[in-house]
Amino acid sequence: MIKKDYGQVSFYSYIYDAIIPKDHFLKRLQEAVDFGYVNETCEALYCEDFGRPGYEPLIMFKITF
Repeated sequence: MIKKDYGQVSFYSYIYDAIIPKDHFLKRLQEAVDFGYVNETCEALYCEDFGRPGYEPLIMFKITF
């Protein structure tokens, strides 16, 4: 089962916005690519009724960058 995304914004997001330039590669990548397919692709790989809730596949995918 995939953990639910509660959409909570980090308390530090305003600091990140001030420190990281707007033209940073990863910010441009976020705007250019629709990562919605990651959760849809991995949905069948998670068990809904056994074990602890897993992390959202999109978060795990983005960690690799």
